[in-house]
Order: sequence, then structure tokens, then C-alpha cells
Amino acid sequence: MMNGRCNKKSAAMKPIVGLCMDMCPPNEIKWREDKGLLHEFEMTKESEIIAYREKTNREKQSFRPKADKRKIVKQFSRSSAGQPMQSPAELRPIKVLVKTCDYLLSKVISIETVNWNLVYDYVFDRLRAVRQDMSIQQSEDILCLTVLEQCVRFHIYSDYYFGDEEVRLYDRHINDTHLRECLQSLLKRYDRLVDVSDARNRPLFETIYLLYNMDSDDALSRYGTLPAELKKHRLVLTAFHIVVNYKKKFFYPIIQSLITLKPPIISLLASISLPKLHAMAIKVLSVGYSSPNTQFPIETLRHWLCPFETNAQKADKYLYQLCQYYGLSVTDGTVAFNKSKFTEQSKTMSQQKWSSFEFIISEVTLSSLVRGRHENISLEE
Repeated sequence: MMNGRCNKKSAAMKPIVGLCMDMCPPNEIKWREDKGLLHEFEMTKESEIIAYREKTNREKQSFRPKADKRKIVKQFSRSSAGQPMQSPAELRPIKVLVKTCDYLLSKVISIETVNWNLVYDYVFDRLRAVRQDMSIQQSEDILCLTVLEQCVRFHIYSDYYFGDEEVRLYDRHINDTHLRECLQSLLKRYDRLVDVSDARNRPLFETIYLLYNMDSDDALSRYGTLPAELKKHRLVLTAFHIVVNYKKKFFYPIIQSLITLKPPIISLLASISLPKLHAMAIKVLSVGYSSPNTQFPIETLRHWLCPFETNAQKADKYLYQLCQYYGLSVTDGTVAFNKSKFTEQSKTMSQQKWSSFEFIISEVTLSSLVRGRHENISLEE
């Protein structure tokens, strides 16, 4: 049971309880030391890390540094047919998993001596191993919510940070898949709670689900199943209206609502959503203002589509590119909307970094952002 407040599981299935009280089991530490499979974030001495970075890939295969027991974290291992299930000695109990997440999302995520795609790749793998340990133990502890909430924030930030860039060690589709898995697993755990107040952050993550799936019927279906007090929550209700307006293609109230939403993790999600909202807006305007003689001012379009950008020149440049991307002509600060000229594209325009959203997230540290340390959400809002 989840602290005695969740529905009982079948008594026939007795869950495994992890016994490893460190972030990495001793057997894995020894094996990875012997095989030269330590990550540079896990090595004991700065001199070893520097030596590791200077070696070629072939030289790294014979390099055998020692692990720093305070830093080494269990890596993800894919289950395969015929492979024995991990023993309790190899599994970390939930309190150790929470400690591991806290280490990854406070210490590792803040490393600035390497490119962030290397940090992302390491944290991604270790968080995946955390979720695997949690899944094998079938843990229903309330602390599982903390783990999954932090995983969701991490994947949202990563999507925002990398955007559409093609970067080594980052795949947007894979990141998106894991974000969806974490979010769905989190919502299932919320649903199993008897007392809604047990999950302080639930309004925030129900909002995230609605915004992330605004183009899917699943969002409205999910809202319909929520307890009454959650449906009335300010964040959740605003997100619901955004989803309804998306179905109606009312882009203006959606964009105006997005800039009012807090906390910062929602600002990131809002920024991620803008390319598809802008695509919808240009299509709607191309039909509504279609005329050989219509010249629509870019300045008006900026107020409608880019209220979150304080740099008018940057916003106008983006809007020029946006309209031209969808086949429309732009001259002398005006757009010639024309439904016959509008061209559907298989991909939206690249994601942008907008000044208002950048300012909001600059107010908190990355560690605080992904761990939710700045959030102050209550059910009564």
C-alpha cells in the first residue's frame, strides 16, 4: 500500500525489496572497474578524469581507473530473455532511489566542465536505471511520486534545451517517449491514491499532461476523470480551457493564457508548444484573411503570436520566416494571407528561445528547476 492509503494489490504477488543501500551495487562497481566501463563522472581523481579525456577511444579500452564510491551510480541494463532477475542485493530501496535522483539532479546536472549533451546522456541512463529498480520492486511508496515527478521535469527541460537540434547523444523522439512513459506512470499512481491531498504536486502534473497532449482527445478524456477539487484548480482549469480552445483553433486566447502560467516548468512546456500553435495560427489566418488585396501588418501579427518576446526586431524576423516557411509572401512589413498559397509542412518551424520564458527560468537554478524546489502548489488554488 502507498503509506496505507492506496488500494491493496493482490496478496499473491509478493514484491521484492531492495537491499542495496548505495547508489551502485558493489558487484557492478567491481565489474565496471575491471572492464574499464566507468564514466568520467564516477572516477576518483581529477588527474584520472583529465587522462581519460585525453585518450583515444582505443586507449580508453585499456584504461582502468578506480570508482569514487560517493559518485558512481548504477547504470541501466536492458532485461533479456533467459537472464535471471536482479537479486535484492542489486536493487536499491525507494529511499536510496530518491537519494540517487537528488544526487543526479543536484550535483551531476550542474557540471559545467563538459558539454551538456554528455551530462544529459549520463543522467538519462541513470534515471532510467532508477525507474527500472522501482518497477522491479513494484514499489507503491509515496516517494515514487517524487522520483517520477523529477524525471518528467528533467525530460521537459531537455526537450526545451535541445529543441530541434541534432546533437550527439540526444534523440528528441527517445526523450519524448520517456517523458510520456514517466508522465503516464505518474498519473496512474495519482489515480491509485485514496486521498488526493497526498500528492501536493498533482495539480501541476495534471496541467503538464493536458498541455503536453492538447492536440489529443486523451487530454479532454483525462480531465473528465479528475476529482472535482482538481477540476476547479486554477492551473488545471486554465489548461482545460487551452485544450478546448485548441480544438476550436482559437489560437489567440491560447497564447495569451500560456504567458500567464507558472511555475517555470510550465513556461518551458509553453515554449515547446508554440511551433505547432503558430502553424495552426498561420493556417487559420490564411483562410480568414485570404484576399488578393489584403496586406496584414507584421506588427499586429507580433502582438497576437509573440507577446512573450520583448525584442520586436527578433519577433518580426521570426514572423517573416514563419510566413515564408508556409508559402506566404511578406513585403514592406505586411503579410499577404492567401489560402491557396498556404503550404502544409511535414514539420513545424524550429523551436525558439523567447525572452520572457528565458527570463522566468533564469530566476531559478537548473537543479532547483528539475527538482521542483521553487514550486509552491496547493490544492486550494
